[in-house]
Amino acid sequence: MVEQTIIINGKKFSTTKNGTVLNLSDNNFVSLPSGIFDIRLLKLKTLILCNNKLTSLPEGIFDNLFNLRRLSIEYNNLTSLPEGIFDNLLNLEELWINNNELNSLPEGLFNNLVKLDFLDTALNKLTSLPLSLCKCRRLTELYCDRDQFEYIHPQVQQVLDRMINSAIL
Repeated sequence: MVEQTIIINGKKFSTTKNGTVLNLSDNNFVSLPSGIFDIRLLKLKTLILCNNKLTSLPEGIFDNLFNLRRLSIEYNNLTSLPEGIFDNLLNLEELWINNNELNSLPEGLFNNLVKLDFLDTALNKLTSLPLSLCKCRRLTELYCDRDQFEYIHPQVQQVLDRMINSAIL
């Protein structure tokens, strides 16, 4: 297998030798160009974008990452996420969106994340969780401490209760 290289702001970044991990953390990125994660990264399973200064992400930025299992966009300055940004990530199992400036999440954000078993939304400014979280039937770990929840939909509460009950058993 061959590593893949992408160029951002004139700087080269390479995946691991087997092409499954790309770590772009700690680069002070304020933005990323749309289309940066193209079909060459088809084998990518882990993408780490933490500890940058991202304020937004382009729509469709993850559309070609069909095999992605782990995505970290934590410790940035994201204020919102585009509707459908995770729609093609059908194999995603772990998602870190904590430590941003998120006030809300798009209602359909989790619609296609049926394999998601770990989610960290902590230390944002979230006032609720979207109903689409109920689609994450495999979810066993949810970290949402220090968010600012004002309302939890009854169906989302059932998901939380299920997780608590399974943890107790």
